[in-house]
Amino acid sequence: MLGVCAAAAIVGVAACDTPSGGNTCASIGGVPVDARSDSTFVPASVQITPTQKVCWQNLGTLTHTITADVTTDSIDVTLPPNYTFSHSFPQGKDFAYHCRFHPGMTGVVHSR
Repeated sequence: MLGVCAAAAIVGVAACDTPSGGNTCASIGGVPVDARSDSTFVPASVQITPTQKVCWQNLGTLTHTITADVTTDSIDVTLPPNYTFSHSFPQGKDFAYHCRFHPGMTGVVHSR
């Protein structure tokens, strides 16, 4: 059976754009952002190049979301404990996001 990331690569979708369990950002790559049990994203702001992706990891005990502030970005991912989610962004894109479950839990990705 193919893993989520492998299946996405075969059909031409950006790899790992679906949350996956049992991984860490160290194991799948990307600039790591931790979704913490104290309801913060650490770091809250990251800068990437177009060749990099961001990898959110939930190593805590609470479920979080990665939800685009602007609906045209169409990212709304639930990230349970022990799950990761990675995504790449086009150059020149600022992606502001928040957790729907925890007011004040916000972050931004700057792609340069």
